[in-house]
Amino acid sequence: MSVRRFILLVCLAVPFGSVAARAAQDGGVPAAAVVAGTCAAPGDPVAALHDLVVRDGGEVLVSLTTIDLALADLLGEDHAIVLSDGGGVVACGDADGDADDVYIGVAASSDDGWGGVAWLHARDERTQVSLFVTRGLAGAAASPTEEPPLPPEDDTPTPGARATSTPRPTGTGTAGTEATYTSPTFGYSLVYDAKYWRPIAEETIPSGAGPRDVFSLAHGYIDVDFVGDTGQEGVTARRLCDAWRGQYETNPGNDTVTVREDTTGDDEQASVALDYTFTTDQGSTYTFAVWIGCYRAPDDSVNLSVFFRTTPASYARQAPVREALLAGLTFP
Repeated sequence: MSVRRFILLVCLAVPFGSVAARAAQDGGVPAAAVVAGTCAAPGDPVAALHDLVVRDGGEVLVSLTTIDLALADLLGEDHAIVLSDGGGVVACGDADGDADDVYIGVAASSDDGWGGVAWLHARDERTQVSLFVTRGLAGAAASPTEEPPLPPEDDTPTPGARATSTPRPTGTGTAGTEATYTSPTFGYSLVYDAKYWRPIAEETIPSGAGPRDVFSLAHGYIDVDFVGDTGQEGVTARRLCDAWRGQYETNPGNDTVTVREDTTGDDEQASVALDYTFTTDQGSTYTFAVWIGCYRAPDDSVNLSVFFRTTPASYARQAPVREALLAGLTFP
């Protein structure tokens, strides 16, 4: 889960807190549990969590439970935190990380709008699960996890990607669950599974090179940004990815940047993957893995950059999820 997403969820709990408090009084609060499997394929319950209640006069629903499962074991295999209402899962977050304290975004997966944050804390051979939940998180727009680095100046290629070959949707969603985003400026489109992905931003931002279309999705601790810019002559996909790599390496907000996968591809489509460490103003340090896909449109009209962010420990496991999502990307 990203730092910005964690902060966002906590901040959103304030304006929606009274809604959660009323729900606690009126009933209809979901049950919480740790299950085997992932949010994409949840399995049997491993441990039930204590009821979500308003504690100490607060406004956010809280559940504090110590379960008989070591945190290392919980994180070593697929597990998820789920909220259910008896008729199905209404929110879910995949457990992932490699520290003694792990924070997980429990993202809404239904129109009920329940969501929040789970804090997993190692206690010898047990795990303390602190769950903070409120209602209304699903419909709130958010900025991408981290704005894409500002475009390089002058002769450096503008980050944004140029479209390459035209991948076709392969049915990432089931019948009735597909949603489509179409770039209002450039016309490329993305078909995605609305049961799995949650849109968090859709906007057109003016830039020195023309309008920039931004579309962002999230699922649990994964953030994906699609950033479209006006195409530039001579900007190949490989050059674009190298420019983004340079932006991450020189960004003063990043403490360390290491190359996970060097730039590969051709003039029309390329990618690069990086691990980077970010320190907040409060001194907390977080490490992310980002896969950057760079595309040049067949008619050179648009540069499209795709930023797929997750945790380093889950990077390899999320590769099929990334590829399934990108299969729904098409250019005019």
